[in-house]
Amino acid sequence: TTVSSSIEASEALQRGLDLVVVAVQVPWAVLRLRPIDGGPLVVRAVHGATLEQAATVYATRVDWPSDAIL
Repeated sequence: TTVSSSIEASEALQRGLDLVVVAVQVPWAVLRLRPIDGGPLVVRAVHGATLEQAATVYATRVDWPSDAIL
């Protein structure tokens, strides 16, 4: 018997971030990814807020310390 399931990439990213949050015991986390074309980082998953709230926060500042290492 073969069991097959399919989930969207955004759902997989959210589940992964939720597991990391539990493992490191933090109240919130944001996962941002750079598009393959090298564009600006995009908020893809959030724990402790909504995607919209996190995107708004990141849009209010041009350079974040985490941007330098990404």
